[in-house]
Amino acid sequence: MTHFSDTLAPRAPELPALLIPRLARRDERYSTGPYAWLTPGLSSSTAYVGLSPGLACVFDTPATAALTHQQVGMLGFSEHQAWKHAAARLLRFAEERGPEEAFWVRDPSIALGGAPGSLPRGVEVQALGWTAAGWVTHPATFDVLHSHFTEVLRPEHELLYYVDDDNKLFVFDAPPRDVAGVVGWERLMRYSLGFPLLLCRPRKIRRFY
Repeated sequence: MTHFSDTLAPRAPELPALLIPRLARRDERYSTGPYAWLTPGLSSSTAYVGLSPGLACVFDTPATAALTHQQVGMLGFSEHQAWKHAAARLLRFAEERGPEEAFWVRDPSIALGGAPGSLPRGVEVQALGWTAAGWVTHPATFDVLHSHFTEVLRPEHELLYYVDDDNKLFVFDAPPRDVAGVVGWERLMRYSLGFPLLLCRPRKIRRFY
């Protein structure tokens, strides 16, 4: 069973990271250049794989954030090879430990603020493999994550996902408006055939009288 705690479990130092997948946000109005990235610290030389409109997977190592195309190439990978390699590493954790041992959770109010139980139903997640947010960056790993929390939470609503500025992952079982009232619409995501998909803020209908 998934572990609940007030303090998230340590990051399994006995399993050091090689390539760490990280979710990043893009501005789809720009294909390249300094304005293409909404996530700070990224540039036109950052290696990435596009996931869905506005979302991409970039690659870190324990020593270097946001590897460039050249740095990924020096490791012997193309971007898609690096993407598959990083996902395969996470899948090994799930296969060797089982999803029940791969993920830890705690009340989301500890990180987001508010009294315990005051937020929409959900959890903050930590996982083997450096960060839990990395698990949403590939269909194979997102499938494992989504299936696990569907089983654990037995949701009454479509599960929603949120990654904050510190790369913390939250999973919510609540109507989108309720969750957006806490974390905003900008980074709120749903699971779509293995990929994270940003929710669009509902448009106000302009009526004529």
